[in-house]
Amino acid sequence: MAQPQSSAWLKAELAREHPELATAYGRPGLYTFKSRGGALPLDFVPRTVFARHFGFSVGPAGGFADVRRLLEGCPSRLRLHVYARDEGEGCPIASTAQLEETRLGILSASSDQFHDDTTPNAGDLVLDVIVPPSSDPAEPWFIGWHRHVVGRSTRPGAIGRQTPPSHAPSRAWSKLEELLLWSGLRLKAGHRAVEIGCAPGGAVVNLLDRGLHVTGIDPGEMAPHIAEYAEGSSGTFAHLQLPAAGVAREQLPAVVDWLLCDANLAPTVTLRYLAHWSKQLRPKLRGILFTLKLNDERMLRALPKLLSRCGELGFGPARAVQLPSHRQEVAVVCARLR
Repeated sequence: MAQPQSSAWLKAELAREHPELATAYGRPGLYTFKSRGGALPLDFVPRTVFARHFGFSVGPAGGFADVRRLLEGCPSRLRLHVYARDEGEGCPIASTAQLEETRLGILSASSDQFHDDTTPNAGDLVLDVIVPPSSDPAEPWFIGWHRHVVGRSTRPGAIGRQTPPSHAPSRAWSKLEELLLWSGLRLKAGHRAVEIGCAPGGAVVNLLDRGLHVTGIDPGEMAPHIAEYAEGSSGTFAHLQLPAAGVAREQLPAVVDWLLCDANLAPTVTLRYLAHWSKQLRPKLRGILFTLKLNDERMLRALPKLLSRCGELGFGPARAVQLPSHRQEVAVVCARLR
């Protein structure tokens, strides 16, 4: 599963990282590849940023009976994940009710094949049933499977599009929500966060709703209602209306748990700011969540080197992914797993 507008980036990435894979079937949001070198190992994990979810293809299914037929001879019980193919921002997507109806229908037709709980444990086999974006009878479901491992999302399809609430002034709310769901990080009430590039306040609202104390850094203006909204929340918000380069350490809280950045900066500039502030805020800093903007092919080609530089932030190897609310950008997480 990947962003439709990033399909060319995904194919270029896999051609570089896995030349043994060749492009096969594809629909917007769903792409398959075949191995030129024979069967892949069951624990195969592709080196990819642009695919947020992956597994082994089984093929199309026209209904419940087809799913049961495909499962004949399966030696073990599976977890069942049903989710929709997402054709991207502005396109319709299957409703929660439609997905639940499909899931219950499959369970009814093949109840002996599945665990009751959808949440997989390490080593469990998961059946992926990908339904079309709408109830188009001409398009079949697409069936696949994967083996769950520690560190992989337990949610069907890894993560679906998250719609921001009416009080969030930008899609930064959705980008942060999706990243937290994908990564499994827990930003708890009472934690302190610093966000570089906070205006107009989408991510700030997300953090306030979680009860965090937020310091935002941005020379731009916040949405007019943010100050009042912060006063009515269980968190707090302070705005330093300055560029990041103009902020001194003493202007920030003594202890900072999380550092965030979604500023419209060149990736090299973003990493330079984050390297500086991660040193200033350690050893109490729990993690860094940020986006890297990929506005041209040069930045795309440089992405592997940029991600290798994230090790300099003091948290070991970075985890990176492109999520449903992203456009020409990817999200990166550098954090201690707790």
